[in-house]
Parts: sequence; C-alpha cells; structure tokens
Amino acid sequence: MAELYNRNSPCPIAHRGCMEAGPENSHTAFEAAVTLGAGGVEIDVRKTRDGKLVVFHDADVRRLTMGWQGPYCNSKIKDMTWEHISQIRLPFGGHLLKRFPDEGYADEKQYYYPWAAASEQDVLYQMGRLESRSKSEEQLTLAIYRCYKEEYEKLCLEDGRLEQILSLQEFFKWLQTQPDGFFAEVELKERGIAGAVIQMAEKYHVEERCIIFSGIEDVIWEIQDWCKNHGKPDRLRLGANIRYLREEQKEMLERGDFYEVGLNAGAFESSDVEYLHQRGIRVFSNLGDTPVWWETLECLGVDGFKTNCLGAYRKWRQKWEQR
Repeated sequence: MAELYNRNSPCPIAHRGCMEAGPENSHTAFEAAVTLGAGGVEIDVRKTRDGKLVVFHDADVRRLTMGWQGPYCNSKIKDMTWEHISQIRLPFGGHLLKRFPDEGYADEKQYYYPWAAASEQDVLYQMGRLESRSKSEEQLTLAIYRCYKEEYEKLCLEDGRLEQILSLQEFFKWLQTQPDGFFAEVELKERGIAGAVIQMAEKYHVEERCIIFSGIEDVIWEIQDWCKNHGKPDRLRLGANIRYLREEQKEMLERGDFYEVGLNAGAFESSDVEYLHQRGIRVFSNLGDTPVWWETLECLGVDGFKTNCLGAYRKWRQKWEQR
C-alpha cells in the first residue's frame, strides 16, 4: 500500500472507493483505494426485499447500469431479492471518473455526470437544459445519463469489464484482510437496518475497523438508540454526517455518542474543528475535490476528508510536498 498521508495530515477516505479505477462501491474501486494509499473507504448500505444488506448508494440501479443491457436494470434495491441483484452487472465503460479539471470539482453532483460519453461542452449543455426540470440531484444526473444512452452502450461494449454488486457480508470479509488501521465509514441509507449492520460487523470481527453513521437524522438516532439498548460493541465507532455546525447540530451532538462528524467542504473553519475536538469528536470533511480545498485542509486541523478523486489527490499531494 502506498502511504498518502502521515499522522500530522488529514486522512484521505475514498468515497465509495476509488471511482477512477472501478464503478463506485465495487470491489475494484475498494482495492484501488488501498493500493493508492487511502486510510479508509466510505460505503453505502441498503436492504433488499428479502432482507439482504448490500453495498449500494442509489435507491435504484439505473444510473450505475447505464449502457449494460441486462435484467433488473430499471429496478429499485428495495423491490429486488438478492437473487435478482446477483444477476445485475455494473459496467466500467463510461462509468469511471477519468476527468479532473484544473480547478477540481467544487460542485459535488458533477462527479456523476457522463463526461466519458460526450464532450464537456455537450454535457454542460444538457445539464443546463435539464436542470430546471429535475426535482433532485439524482433525477438530474439520471436525466443527463439518458441523453447519452447509445454512447454508454457503445462504451460498455468497447470496455467489456463488469462488476457485481457486493453484499455487506462480502465487503466485511474483504475488510478483514486489509492492512492494520484501514477502516470503513459505513453509511446507512435507510431506516430499519442499524441493528443488522452492527451485528454483522461483530460477526465478522471488523467492528474496530468500522464507523457506523448516516446523514439521515432518523437513522442517526436509530443507530444511537440501538447501541444504548443492546450495548455498543467494544471499539465500534459511531458518526453522523451533520454537514454544518450550527446550534441545532451542537445540541444534537451533546445528546449522543459520536466519534466523528462530517462537515461540508467550505462550510466550516478551524474554530469549528477546535470546538469539536474539545468535545472529543473528530472531523471528516465531505468531499470538495479542488486543489484550493486540499491545501486549506492542511491548515484546518481536520482528521480526515472524503474524496472521489484519490488518484488526482495523490498527484497533487506529491507536487505540494515538493514545493
């Protein structure tokens, strides 16, 4: 594993794995994160119709299967069984984040635009044309993908590589084998799964490698309540993606057991980090993959940061250290 940071620098956390190397939340993306020197990975967890826990971000599989012509590619995770999901394939072609603009990505949704399928000018045109019609970031991204359906099918055939959706069980088995200190931020994307996730982490003896968290307030408290009522496993850590540090978030943090919180890039200062550190809470920055932000991180005192651009960060870091 290539070392990307030291204890005096923020720990890079590969958001959904290294999306420059493989489809997000895939085995290839996780392996690449280790190879490139990430300190950990962030994953997303959902539940199938028959109760299987799977590593997947979106509510449905349409965006991640674009270009692949196979079964269930228009289905929602919650409506499928594990048998259905096992038949789905995630194509590499067109889905890797190979573009890193000089100024980086200040707008998070742009990570997921189909730069590989068309010119930058065309993608930005479609983005502007569709933005006012779409109700959510996910709907906008999917609408743009659909504009390039034929291009994605061509890219999928040209590349040929495909991945399967991982079960959480498979991910935890993989996590067992990783270098000492390597950890996973496990984000729960829906209610009703906190206990099952925590028990599975215990079963596979990876609780000390896990930070269980969510960005959904009800789920944050489901995690907290489950640990209060059933006992938190030794060395398991809990977190919350609070995004901003305002009075309501400060009040929330006083009521729970939090090892770390996520704050949006550019939405906090060193005084906020100091406030949290004084209360024993670590700070992980949410994305903000721009060279300016990466340099700012070195001065803010944060403990870690999520990135979708681990390869680009590695190159920037090497140049920055040589100055």
